[in-house]
Amino acid sequence: MVYKRLVNVEKKMKRNGSFAQEYTRIIKDYVSKGYARRLEPNEVPVESDRLWYLPHFGVENPNKPAVLFNFREGAVGVCGDIKEMFHQVLIQPEDRCSQRFLWRDGDDRRDPDIYEMIVMTFGAACSPSAAHYVKTVNAEQLRHSDPRAVKAIIDYNYVDDYVDSFATESEAISVSTRVKEIHANAGFELCQFSSSSPIVETALGPPGSVSVGWN
Repeated sequence: MVYKRLVNVEKKMKRNGSFAQEYTRIIKDYVSKGYARRLEPNEVPVESDRLWYLPHFGVENPNKPAVLFNFREGAVGVCGDIKEMFHQVLIQPEDRCSQRFLWRDGDDRRDPDIYEMIVMTFGAACSPSAAHYVKTVNAEQLRHSDPRAVKAIIDYNYVDDYVDSFATESEAISVSTRVKEIHANAGFELCQFSSSSPIVETALGPPGSVSVGWN
C-alpha cells in the first residue's frame, strides 16, 4: 500500500512541477530540522510488532481557516499559533519504527530509501491528545506562580491555536508574553500573533505567513 501511494505521489510530481518542488522541499526540510532521518541499510531490519510504514501525501493549505470570536465590548483580543506543534514532540526511539516511510526524491528508477519520523505526525490519531498532554503538564507546573498565563494555556489554547481576550492592552501583552515563554519551556514556539490592538500586535510580533503542510 505505501509503495503504491509513493508511486501515485511520484506520478503527480511528474505532472505538476510546482507540486514536485514543494513536496521535495518539505521532505528535505523535515530531514534538516531533525523531524525525520534516512535509515542506513543495517538499521532497516527490525523485529517489532510496532513496525509500520506511513502512506504519505501532500496537503495544500494556502489559507488556514481563521477562528472568529465576538469579544466583549472594549476587550483586547489576541490570537497566536504554535509553530509545527506536533513536530516538537519527540517519539521514543523504540517506537519510531511505527513511523517509517518510503522516499527516493522522485527517482523511480531505483528502490526507495527508508526513512522514519522522529517526531509526532499530523496523520496520527493520537497526535492532538499527546501534544495537548505535553502542553498541559508543562503549564500545570506553574499554576501557582503564573495562574492567569496557565489558565490561558489550559482554557484558551485549541490544539495549536491560542485565542484570548483581556480588559487592557498592558494585560494582553504581559499575559501573552508569559504564555509564549511557558510554551517555549516545552519546546513550543508561539508565534503569528494578531490582535484587535495594533499596540499589542506590535509588542508581540506581527502575524506570520501560512505554510503548506505534509501528511
